[in-house]
Amino acid sequence: MNAPRKTLLYSWLLLTAAAIWGGAFVVMKDTLAVVPTNWILTIRFAVAGLGLTFALAGSQISPALVRRGAVLGFLLYAAFAVQTWGLIHTTASKNALITSIYVVLVPFFVWWIQRRRVGPRGLLAAGMAFSGLVILSPPETSGINLGDFLTLVSGFGYALHITMVGVYSEYHEVMPLTCLQFLFAALFAGVGAFGFETFPERIGAGTWLGLAYLAFGSTLLALTLMNLGIRHVTPARASILLATEAIFGCLFGVLFQGDPLTVPILAGGGILTLAVILSQSEGPAQPVPSPN
Repeated sequence: MNAPRKTLLYSWLLLTAAAIWGGAFVVMKDTLAVVPTNWILTIRFAVAGLGLTFALAGSQISPALVRRGAVLGFLLYAAFAVQTWGLIHTTASKNALITSIYVVLVPFFVWWIQRRRVGPRGLLAAGMAFSGLVILSPPETSGINLGDFLTLVSGFGYALHITMVGVYSEYHEVMPLTCLQFLFAALFAGVGAFGFETFPERIGAGTWLGLAYLAFGSTLLALTLMNLGIRHVTPARASILLATEAIFGCLFGVLFQGDPLTVPILAGGGILTLAVILSQSEGPAQPVPSPN
């Protein structure tokens, strides 16, 4: 398979991950009403990690692989946890909008960490994507609060996580790295769950189904697709493709919850789609020349 077709294939994997996450908004909201944050994350990451343990069979588990899996696991857990805590103190629309700042941050993280310059089209696509997300989110007048600040921190966490997945995937096979990432994230979440939270005594069938979707769909499948895609697509381009999560979230809301199909949804979704198309015409990031 030639390079352009391979890039297109892995771009579709990233879009599939975004679609799965878009469908998880309602599931996560309903599940949070019953199960505490760290318990949800522990179950999600533990199921995903155990589901990929086959990837460790026959793999060379080097200290570097374990160390990098731990770093990615911590970044993943921290970003998820802080975003969820932020959601408790702010509205869902502001939470989604502020988190999406990672679309703009990833190109700069790539430049800072990998010393790879993102071209003008990539920067324009990132700006367009963020603008589309702003239009998709309804206006808020409540000002800045603790939840907004926590959500902003999570946006930095997601940007750093996406960038580091791209960095570490150059040195290790994707599946073992992904498995270790999940297992370490489950470990970090488990500390918070067992140490500071209480698991509910009674859980309905609907909540268990929600946990199953979050564990197998939003975590095991979607994050594995993301890690596979980022190995073959630049992190900056990947962040734009993943930002289409907002489009899918709005689409599922219209189809399954009776949400109105408004002009902001159509306009924001259109701009975000154009940003995705523009990002696909951007060439690979170029190394930044050494000052020496």
